[in-house]
Amino acid sequence: ESWLVCDDSTCNARTQQCSVVVGVCLKRGCQGRMKPEYSEKMMYTQLKRYETLVDINHSIKNGGDRVAPKLKPEHQQVFDMLHKQIFQEVAASEYNWIPKSFFEKAFGGAQTAAGFAAFGLPGAPASR
Repeated sequence: ESWLVCDDSTCNARTQQCSVVVGVCLKRGCQGRMKPEYSEKMMYTQLKRYETLVDINHSIKNGGDRVAPKLKPEHQQVFDMLHKQIFQEVAASEYNWIPKSFFEKAFGGAQTAAGFAAFGLPGAPASR
């Protein structure tokens, strides 16, 4: 729902409206900054948690000494569908991968292309 909250502990403003000046609190006299109430990182973490809760195959494989109860086929299908949906949402999140620009900033542009090629990653220059 995109709620924003003021980071000033004395203000406690909560709104869905945005200021024309990005990040400025809408309450008169407040010097705080408006931040998302529920950040994208928090959402990503929550989705990863849900993904582990519904991944039955992972639970069976990594359950250790515990024995998982046998599920009815229709229940297994529901868990598989939930896992697939959550996995797709997590895969679409930008927190799930490191963008090429990170490597360019960290290691330099020309060297980065060679590094991508060495590991067979996308973004590698075409072979000549």
